[in-house]
Amino acid sequence: MIQWVKRLRIEFGASFLWLICLIYFTQGFRSFVWTAVSYQLKDRLKLSPSASQFVSSIVFFPWSIKPLYGILSDCIPIKGRKRIPYLVIATVLSLLPWLILGLSASLRSSKVHLMVLLSVQNLGSAMADVVIDAMIAEAVRFEKASFAGDLQSISWMTMAFGGICGSLFGGYALTNLQIDKIFLLFSVLPTLQLLSCGLVKENSAGIKVLP
Repeated sequence: MIQWVKRLRIEFGASFLWLICLIYFTQGFRSFVWTAVSYQLKDRLKLSPSASQFVSSIVFFPWSIKPLYGILSDCIPIKGRKRIPYLVIATVLSLLPWLILGLSASLRSSKVHLMVLLSVQNLGSAMADVVIDAMIAEAVRFEKASFAGDLQSISWMTMAFGGICGSLFGGYALTNLQIDKIFLLFSVLPTLQLLSCGLVKENSAGIKVLP
């Protein structure tokens, strides 16, 4: 296992490998914070099952149009780059809503504001998911095609590990922490993701320059 990770680090660089693991871990760990969101909708806002289902349908809609984000990043480069700028935008979109909800009791107590902020958050998460998939696809082109399965394996492995951790700690956090603290605590991961975007360089052709 250690040798396998070392081999991937040599081929793709530690920063790129770290970014992949962090993004997929965050995607899996979302169960940690969405447990608190479900509690907020049901017990704090007193929404009926049908109203909760309506809110969930709206806030998760950005995941239904994921192909659009890929088309957007492919066709409209930002300063000549196709991936990292969009990943930064996506990370900011996924970070700010949790900070706002953690700091503002009035906004998280409003169904409309909560629905809007959660929709923005899902937009950022879905876009980041598409962009990192595209970066992986570009990284294994041509002479590195044999590593495609390895990157997919480590991606799904870290996502599964994040999901397990999120499920284990989500209920515990909801029992022992205030909901605003849970939102702020989860925002640490997108913050790390935002900082990590600066570690991976990309040239004007949209191809990563790996160390």
